[in-house]
Amino acid sequence: MAKSIVAALIGAVGGAVVLYLVQDGRTGPLPVVSAAEVRAIVQKEEAPLVDRLDQLLRVVEAPPVSSAPARVEAKPPPPPDLEPITSRIDALEAKIDHLLKVRSDQELAFRKMFEPKPVNLRESQRAAMDRSASEKDRIDAFKALRGQKTEDGQDARSHDVILSIVDVAENSVDEDARLDVYRNLHGANDPAARDSMLRALAHDTSIKVRMKVAEDLDTFVDDPLVQRGLRAASDNDADGEVRRRATMTLAGKRK
Repeated sequence: MAKSIVAALIGAVGGAVVLYLVQDGRTGPLPVVSAAEVRAIVQKEEAPLVDRLDQLLRVVEAPPVSSAPARVEAKPPPPPDLEPITSRIDALEAKIDHLLKVRSDQELAFRKMFEPKPVNLRESQRAAMDRSASEKDRIDAFKALRGQKTEDGQDARSHDVILSIVDVAENSVDEDARLDVYRNLHGANDPAARDSMLRALAHDTSIKVRMKVAEDLDTFVDDPLVQRGLRAASDNDADGEVRRRATMTLAGKRK
């Protein structure tokens, strides 16, 4: 656009232009010059004029600048004082450590409640054979001996203990007491245990007792006496479950 304005000015002067020189306060006409000379003079000065005019036009055509103050980005707040935070963390860790210790102590106390107490074998043997004690106390003492070994590696349910405790099983009127004795005789490889279990299988009035001994005689299943007793129960017992268990024990199987 600036160039077109300059060209229009040049075209307006025509073939010649009268220039006036103002110098030292005096004005006077200069010789007539041709249009080509005027064009050369104008072209010499054209570039800076065009650049300046373009700058002015850009300012005029640019959108108005808002009078609102420029938005200033908010500065981030200064970092907080870390000392209160670390103090709280330390206090929390201390509380967690205390709670973990309390829980550990509680678990230890709980386990101790259910841990089996050490068995005094001699005292338990003596209590199991004490005929002046109650059936319950004698049976409880016998239970404590099950699975225990003496110092020389023998079953803590000694022959004398078994002889004494089967007397409870064969003479008690309490079905549960008899069942408890035979339940805790299982695995005792003693002839006294075998003979009492065979008598219970053939004669005990309790179906529960007969079922239990029919199953637990597996300890002596290779003994001919036991095989005869199990076969008799398998063929002749009045209860079907007793017969079934006797048959399974003979076959080398347990329920």
